[in-house]
Amino acid sequence: MVALAVAQGIGRFVYTPILPGMMEGLHLTPADAGWIASANYLGYLIGAFAAAGDWAHGRERLLMFAGLAATAVLAGLMLSLIHV
Repeated sequence: MVALAVAQGIGRFVYTPILPGMMEGLHLTPADAGWIASANYLGYLIGAFAAAGDWAHGRERLLMFAGLAATAVLAGLMLSLIHV
């Protein structure tokens, strides 16, 4: 289930529609939101280069599960902070 959510692009497609609510709820400035968006897109760029390269040599499965686990943990943390 986590792999499906990650593959569908939680960060890629959800950031823009929730941005106004995030800015209001967390009192973010447009510059703050821009930094968050930049970090998000930088992560996609690094991931694209990493996926395109031949650098893992058998560690792909471990890296995939580690990435999925990190995504699940961070999503859970995000949900736990909603009522802050």
